[in-house]
Amino acid sequence: MKGVRDYLSWVETILKLPVEARLKMVDAVLNAIASYRDKIGEKTAEQKYLSDILRNEDEVELIGFSVNTMYVKAVSEFEDELDSIFVHPWGTPVLTYKHKRLPIVFLVGPGVRFNESVLDEVKGNKRVKVRGITG
Repeated sequence: MKGVRDYLSWVETILKLPVEARLKMVDAVLNAIASYRDKIGEKTAEQKYLSDILRNEDEVELIGFSVNTMYVKAVSEFEDELDSIFVHPWGTPVLTYKHKRLPIVFLVGPGVRFNESVLDEVKGNKRVKVRGITG
């Protein structure tokens, strides 16, 4: 049967891992997010790095791994998108956190992009045409 896959094979791997190994995977994702610090430039005293916020258990709580993101667009320049349910399985592990005081849920990973692909950032790759959230 053909159709949209709602999750990719890494999810099956995570499901087989014991908790200790899952937490090592969480740490690897946070380290990968932290690796973008060099691309941001100098941090001011008021700024915080996302990876530091996510490691602060006083502010946020880890829920787990997000296998995909699903949504219906509220507005779009493309008419066909308004009649579509978007299902984007994550290509690599993405973490889900909730803020402890604010009504916010975070989906975070080093490859998360909107209307872009991380593959575009590899030198020599031609533009990969995507619409919506990718990872």
